[in-house]
Amino acid sequence: WMKYKVKNTDDNNLRFEFAFTVEEIENEMRQYAQKNKKEYISDMTKQSSIRKHIITELVKKEYVKAAMQYTQEIYYSPVLNVIKDDKSGLVVSADVQISPVFKLGDYSVLSVTENELEEIERDIATVPEDNRATIRRYLLQSKLVEKLDNITEGTVPDTMASERAGQMMSAFEQQLDSNGKDIKDYYEDCDTNEHELYEDFMKEAKRQLHSRLSLYELAKAENLYATEEEYEAELRKLSDRSMMPVSRLREIFEKKEGAKLRQDIAIAKAAEFLGEIVDKRY
Repeated sequence: WMKYKVKNTDDNNLRFEFAFTVEEIENEMRQYAQKNKKEYISDMTKQSSIRKHIITELVKKEYVKAAMQYTQEIYYSPVLNVIKDDKSGLVVSADVQISPVFKLGDYSVLSVTENELEEIERDIATVPEDNRATIRRYLLQSKLVEKLDNITEGTVPDTMASERAGQMMSAFEQQLDSNGKDIKDYYEDCDTNEHELYEDFMKEAKRQLHSRLSLYELAKAENLYATEEEYEAELRKLSDRSMMPVSRLREIFEKKEGAKLRQDIAIAKAAEFLGEIVDKRY
């Protein structure tokens, strides 16, 4: 069984270290030679490059397994480096960025202008009076979220956006299907195609994710991480909705899903932090 270690080098980067015995490498070399006999014999002078290729493929395979077991989704490609290669064995590192680097601006200066405030007041004038306070707070809070997003620097990786865009496309197709429509008919009616629709969803996915990651930076800055009590409360809510025992959900959420849920809680707390600013100022 492959042995590896994993550690955070900082908040955004991770290092996997894979250890191989001399026997394991020699076994891989033998298997390669058997499968590629003609090439191997003709390239005996290139033993070093063949060995490097074998090691690279072996590490990539083990990295995929390790990354799948890691508690967070990894959206970046690893950089491989040989740490040790001698008679005692081989150690290779795989350095990988695990989350986008976002730089939070000075959120203490966030505010809603008089013109923006007047526009919001006009928008809620037609809303039933019982709902006005709630909607007014939501619109002001959304305005601060938008401004936070504007002052936060960072790039959403295509792999992350692609995952979200794919989910959005699937949801869109399901919505069409529930209304008795076909996606092909939609393309024809709207004079578009799958590629163009996907690109539209990619743009929206990047916009949404940029906003979420901006809020997450605010959560980190204000130490608004999910507490164990809040995490358990969300699991209980999910249990009620799914009719699945909390104990079973806890097992399912032990890795990646749990990390996502904790981030969701932190993001919601950051949004509420801005909502409290609205309560104090407006």
